[in-house]
Amino acid sequence: GALRLMWRAAPGLSLLAVAFVLAEGALPVLVLIAMGRVTGAIPGAVVFGLGSSHGHALIGDLALAGGIYALSLMRGPFEDGLASAVGARVEALMQTMLAGAACAPVGIEPLEDQELLERLASAQGQLLNARPADAPMQVVSLTGDRLTGILACVVLATWRWWVGLGLLALWLLVRRPLAELIRARTTRARSAGPQLRRSWYMLGLAWRPYAGKEMRVFGLPDWAAERHREEWVEAMEPSWRQWRALDLRVWACGAVVLLAYGGIAAMLGVAADHRSIGLRELATLLPMLPA
Repeated sequence: GALRLMWRAAPGLSLLAVAFVLAEGALPVLVLIAMGRVTGAIPGAVVFGLGSSHGHALIGDLALAGGIYALSLMRGPFEDGLASAVGARVEALMQTMLAGAACAPVGIEPLEDQELLERLASAQGQLLNARPADAPMQVVSLTGDRLTGILACVVLATWRWWVGLGLLALWLLVRRPLAELIRARTTRARSAGPQLRRSWYMLGLAWRPYAGKEMRVFGLPDWAAERHREEWVEAMEPSWRQWRALDLRVWACGAVVLLAYGGIAAMLGVAADHRSIGLRELATLLPMLPA
């Protein structure tokens, strides 16, 4: 849904986002591969000198790694600019859609419906103080991160096919409790709409003109802030209980991943000690684990 909204709001920027996903996924892996080549070329350059073919290979690998790393550093500024442009266009489209939906009924009775008001507040990001217009680029960034992980698994599979496949399967399994955590937070926020709306209403009394005089004359800022806190805590407490229940599952998944990484790192160390892989392969494969 978020990506379809981005395409409707900015087709040209959506194509740029596709290119960004490819760069976001590939460049970190290419940097690690290039640095592995540099590391593998160092011993030959030390033994035979920089003027030898080994030294020329090291200089060439350094230049290549530097160029790829420089491109990798541009991802952050490019993502910030793209996110700002996409967010502005998506927000304008969403405001138009919300205005059209709110003004579609002939009368104003629907605007007094509490359920409808909660849905409007959620669509504007008021309940959790978040901008829904930022969602498309968050999906794009997450897709790039996942592509990085898949490519890293592919590189590890060139050494042992079952290592790359096993890590991919492992991550697909451990993502489930993390996804449940996010869904629980979103679902609870929607179900707590009335309380969250009341909490932000109480806080808004401090600066909104219609209540400004009474708040100052009767000294009510502390009262409004306390009511805001009570409503917000009451609304979010069930979510916190759900998160605490999921914490153990998340920690358990993290321990499994850490053990898998440690086991594979030990296997790489044994293979290097037995000379079945070289320095370049070791320097390339080890950083692929956190990637």
